[in-house]
Amino acid sequence: LWEMCSEQSRGTSGQLAEALRLVLIPTLRAKLQGDYRTGKRINLKKVIPFIASDFKKDKIWMRRSMPSKRSYQVMLAIDNSLSMTN
Repeated sequence: LWEMCSEQSRGTSGQLAEALRLVLIPTLRAKLQGDYRTGKRINLKKVIPFIASDFKKDKIWMRRSMPSKRSYQVMLAIDNSLSMTN
């Protein structure tokens, strides 16, 4: 019985999972991280050592990185008792 229900709902559940993934991913914001030679913004904590090193430690830039923590739990409850038909 479980295998039959699972087989019937496999396509719909895949579509639901894809729709949820598309909705939930943009809610996470990418952060600026790292010490790079090029990038979008300057890491102000690295500027003073950069100047003190006679401009040799040039990894003062930060880039956007994708967040690694994605933890969502979704519960779907289905009532097939026909108690709410009217």
